[in-house]
Amino acid sequence: MFLLKAAPVVLLPVLLFVPAADQDEAGAKTPEPDKGAVAQAEKVQKDEDIERLIRELGSDHFKAREGAKQKLLKLGAGALSALKKASASSDLEAARRAQLLYEQIQRSLREEAVKQGVAKAMAEGVDLFVERLAAKGKPLTDLEWAIAAGIFQEVIQKAEKLGFSKQQYFDYSRLPIMSPPGPEHPGKGTCCNLRFVGSHDWSKLSMMADSMILTPGPIQHNKMFSTCFAITNGGFKVSGVGEASVVICDGKVEAKSSASIVVANGPIEGSNSASLLVSNSTITSPHVVDSILVAGGDVTVEGDLARSKIISRGKARFQEFKDRRIKNVVKENQEEIPELVKFFQPAQLGLVLSNSLGVVQVKKDSVFARAGFHEGDVVAEIDGQKVMSYDEFRTLLRRKVVQGGANFALRRHAETLILNVPFKQ
Repeated sequence: MFLLKAAPVVLLPVLLFVPAADQDEAGAKTPEPDKGAVAQAEKVQKDEDIERLIRELGSDHFKAREGAKQKLLKLGAGALSALKKASASSDLEAARRAQLLYEQIQRSLREEAVKQGVAKAMAEGVDLFVERLAAKGKPLTDLEWAIAAGIFQEVIQKAEKLGFSKQQYFDYSRLPIMSPPGPEHPGKGTCCNLRFVGSHDWSKLSMMADSMILTPGPIQHNKMFSTCFAITNGGFKVSGVGEASVVICDGKVEAKSSASIVVANGPIEGSNSASLLVSNSTITSPHVVDSILVAGGDVTVEGDLARSKIISRGKARFQEFKDRRIKNVVKENQEEIPELVKFFQPAQLGLVLSNSLGVVQVKKDSVFARAGFHEGDVVAEIDGQKVMSYDEFRTLLRRKVVQGGANFALRRHAETLILNVPFKQ
């Protein structure tokens, strides 16, 4: 008997042919669809869907009408053209519903645009926002005025959250637009009942009231400043601020204030009653009554501090009167203080300077890093203009950001460098 030895089993790979997705059975490559044709087909389909939804607005069934309405609202701007056309329909009820929906979408789009505009201005700095508007050289749009008003409204809302009493503020939307205020105005040398953007010699006016003012320069006026909204990129010096005014100043404020909100990037000086004062610097006042004071530096009240609050990063110095004892209303040496608005800072563009204009930090990949700025450099000039202080540098930089670029003269060791920095608009 013979034993047969089993032959070794060898597994051979089996190759399976799977046609590629872009090939037909004959191996020919399937042509790519025309992207333009696809987009056109999608547009036609979308237009047909919108027309169907608009027809459903005239349905006898509430569910169908409401469902179509909600879907058209979601489409937003994409449905406006068809809705406008449908508002002229011979079916009066369907036309009415289309017109109402058209107006609702328009309002919603405007509200969203204002909301986004206010958020951007608050993030970049309200002073930069005003600088841009003033540099336009042409009348502002209704949307731009609405964004400006939205900034003031946000400040008012934040003030109320701090406990500042609610007040009756004027309606900016009824104000005419005039440029510039002055003798040609019916009030003869006044700034009353108007909206204004730009620079002006405010000292020559006899009155400033019931107005919205956006100016890249200072405001100096020896009369009362009443019932006004103002953003100024310079100092603010008036005899008094009153009657539900809101002042936002990128500089020093010198004024008595009553029943108003004053926000400053610089120091605030002057007595106040029933007001909210917020400074990134110091606040100094002869006396304070029924007010809230918020400061990034010290607060000094030389006399009476009655029924008021102080929140400061620095020290709070004031005199207490026995008949008006202050209890649990003073918070000093605070790490954080409430912020009502943001002012433009070079650090937003990736550059940190010391008060002596030395470069402390250059953020990687920032516009300044790409231009060649190094830590240890010292800024000497911007476009040939000598820079003497940090505040002056910040003011010039803000202007150059709006203009789109500038040449910076830097001292680096024993040499002077000229570096060009472009800014995106």
